[in-house]
Amino acid sequence: MEITSPCTIKAMEALSSLRCALDEPDLFPRVNLTALLEEGGGNYGSLAPSHTSKLTSIFTDVGLSASVGVNPGTQAITVSVKLPTPAEIQFLSANQVGTSRSQLALVVWTLLGIHPQQEQLETLHATNSDIPVANSCLLKLSEESHIAVTEKRVHFPLQTIILTVESSRRRITNRATGEKCTDSRTPLFSYSSLYHNLSGFDPSTSTFSKQTLDCQVDKVSSVLLSNFWSYITVHCNYIPFDELQEVVSVALETYVRSSIYPKQNTVKHGAVFQPCASFGSLYLYGTAGSGKSAFVTAMREALQTQIVERIGARQTVQVVKLPLNAMSPVSLEKELFVRGISDYSVERLIEQHVAKNRVVILHAEEYPSDPDHQDAFFHLLQDVQRKIASRYREYKHNIILVVTSNYLPAPTIDVRMVEMIPLQAAQQQHVCQQKLCSALNTAGGVLEAQHVDEHTGMMSALQVTIDVQLHARPPYTQDNRRLERWVTSVQYAITMWLRRAFRLRHTNTVGVGADNVAVVPVCECLTIDIFPDGAGGFGMTASVRSAECSTDWLSPLHMTSADGFFYYSSVCATQGSDAIPEYCFGNDESSRSIVNARASWSTLPEASRSMLETVLSMVETNFLKPGVLVLRGALRHCNAVSAIISTAVDILYAGRSAKRSLTVLTDADQEHIIGTAWDYPRGGLLKFIDDINNPAGAARRQHHQHYGFIFATVSAVGQFHLRELLEGNASATHRQLVRKDGIMFVLTVAHEHNESLDAQGDDDNDSCIASRESTPPPPSIVSGTTVSEHIGCGVTSTILSRAHAVIDCDSIILPHDGTPVQ
Repeated sequence: MEITSPCTIKAMEALSSLRCALDEPDLFPRVNLTALLEEGGGNYGSLAPSHTSKLTSIFTDVGLSASVGVNPGTQAITVSVKLPTPAEIQFLSANQVGTSRSQLALVVWTLLGIHPQQEQLETLHATNSDIPVANSCLLKLSEESHIAVTEKRVHFPLQTIILTVESSRRRITNRATGEKCTDSRTPLFSYSSLYHNLSGFDPSTSTFSKQTLDCQVDKVSSVLLSNFWSYITVHCNYIPFDELQEVVSVALETYVRSSIYPKQNTVKHGAVFQPCASFGSLYLYGTAGSGKSAFVTAMREALQTQIVERIGARQTVQVVKLPLNAMSPVSLEKELFVRGISDYSVERLIEQHVAKNRVVILHAEEYPSDPDHQDAFFHLLQDVQRKIASRYREYKHNIILVVTSNYLPAPTIDVRMVEMIPLQAAQQQHVCQQKLCSALNTAGGVLEAQHVDEHTGMMSALQVTIDVQLHARPPYTQDNRRLERWVTSVQYAITMWLRRAFRLRHTNTVGVGADNVAVVPVCECLTIDIFPDGAGGFGMTASVRSAECSTDWLSPLHMTSADGFFYYSSVCATQGSDAIPEYCFGNDESSRSIVNARASWSTLPEASRSMLETVLSMVETNFLKPGVLVLRGALRHCNAVSAIISTAVDILYAGRSAKRSLTVLTDADQEHIIGTAWDYPRGGLLKFIDDINNPAGAARRQHHQHYGFIFATVSAVGQFHLRELLEGNASATHRQLVRKDGIMFVLTVAHEHNESLDAQGDDDNDSCIASRESTPPPPSIVSGTTVSEHIGCGVTSTILSRAHAVIDCDSIILPHDGTPVQ
């Protein structure tokens, strides 16, 4: 039996009384702030005594000392309230229930944040509401007295609360944000979600002190940091190593602390994140795929979560991405600074966010290797920050500069630098397991089946929760993008496997359902075990178990892979050209177009057919955004396979697709991708993709998903111009956002154009960064072999590292008529 402490009981009584007081009408007297100034004889340094006494009586009637002042220049009216003494606190504690004066005292002391049980009140109130009870008290003051608090500061050496107040007779609401505003449209002050942990109140002595506040600030900062890293690990599935945590924590603690404790003697309780100290510059360097950009994404998400949930601010953290590859200091300067009234400069994009008090992470990626260029770029980026800070001084610390590169920073650059280290094999296995489990339980849900109640015979919906136990370790890789490919392909295979099983009717099901309704045994929790298949290679087998019901109705899933990272169902690999796929495609299984498409590529080798079919299906069901299929070999062979794929696409997506063919062999071919200067940023390939899936064109497409297929011949030079578009999900820079739903790239990497492709480093990296670990990474335990993926100084090829499947076209024999045969 749980025993409630006397302190909690007292807090519950006070909260109940407080809620009753908030329901009482006319608790506060009305005060005319305009008359308070005007009746002072036109001298804004003096105030009308009658109205001043009305204003101060709100606080003096509940045992507090208060005075009113006005700033002659700004006309801002302030109310100074002395923090209560131990005797005053003891009097309130003894008389907080029963009389109308005690009700008024409860509301006033709570809205000031000085109630002796403020923390307990907010904790109890949070079980029923997301809005702090102190904010409800402030709103009642505004509505009844026509006085709105717009700012609150607590000065501990003077033991004084300073409130800035304005008239709120018109009760204005900002339509865009829903915020209550004063007559001059200033947002009302509202408390943050953690203000009651920063009161400086010591219950043992019933005093407010700076020493207590310092301890509270240290504790809150520690909790915010802990929650930040916990969110990155749990929700973003990113495992930060010790040095990364140490370096970022030092900068982040100072940054967050300055937003709640800007001065040594003043604390901020408002629900506004406005740092008063700089985060500094962060420089992340390491090999391609080591998690640099992934950390920037996770950092943005985790920081915004802390700002919104912990502080309660209605603010966002935005990333302005600036790719620096193929840029010189002169071209960067043109990209950075404003040149007209309306342009796409980095300065303009950042300013639009900073002006609204948003935090901006300026992500300068693909930093060059030349020390002189590094130094010039860094000074230009700092100049942008200084220019914006000069115009928005109160928000000058809202910009965080993060640089990612494959190269060490130049000695002249003053940054916090961290070398990004690839995860160990066991960590990679853990990340894959966590990401796979998270993916199977989100993204629309894998299973939302129907079941029949054994007693009532009624059919109802059933949401199934999936747990994953991964016993097959993925091959070790230093490129995290390969792990993402592993997760996505395995997720797709398991999802299609379970959905098909749940669509079928099983003999051990209770009751009878309609032919097209899923009727399954009642299993609300399923555990999926993934083991190596034991036959060598990269094969895996997934099986299901449940403590709630029998799973005999679901046979194991066998998955196959050519490289250990991209998996497909073995069923897809063994289907004949005339067979209807069991779950290889997400569209109509009885569609004749699937059979025809299978016939069109039946001359390809079995593994190539399976990979092609799986990638097409994953693009169709939006598991891949975009899909990337690479054809490698002699140009004649690659062109023949490309023609087969083009024919299959015409059969499968007739009337719902568009195709674009291009060559990207030299830097001059960049216009094919981004267009000319006249149609930038929406030109070339970017316009083609945008026309396919821009949400604004949904009505034109009559709510049918359209697909875009891009057939490109790529060289060692041209690969770098395509790499951003090959990345998963939307590509965003400081100029544009390109969605990739329904997009598939078929890239020809022919020997004739790519003699040195495999030696080209990702992100222009043709030099090595030495690892801190003296021992090599452990081999994969899936098949007892490691995957050879690093060619040319330890960096993967740009194209191959982003490919979901690679077809070796040289294994296809071409007769004289050009038709491929096995």
